[in-house]
Amino acid sequence: MTKDILMSHDTEKLVKILQGSESPTDMALIILANKIDDLKDDLSKLTTQTDQKIKDLRKETQSARWLHTHRKPLIFVTTILLILSSFGIKALVEFIKTKIGM
Repeated sequence: MTKDILMSHDTEKLVKILQGSESPTDMALIILANKIDDLKDDLSKLTTQTDQKIKDLRKETQSARWLHTHRKPLIFVTTILLILSSFGIKALVEFIKTKIGM
């Protein structure tokens, strides 16, 4: 038997006991305790997952805020680096041409 089949059998038994078609037994309390434990475990897992997602969102938000507040300096530095690299490549090509021409 799988866990699902056992759970459904336990649930059926619990329903019968609660409806009064069977006399209450310690089994009903055990079933209820197991169901409560399962629900607590599920809730704990969901809480942990939610906390992790919130933490990840906070990190992403902090990164986005940092990029937004520093975008002008970043654009300026990137532009300067692109200009310097393009002139540097041109200078290297000219240097090679002069060395080969000699």
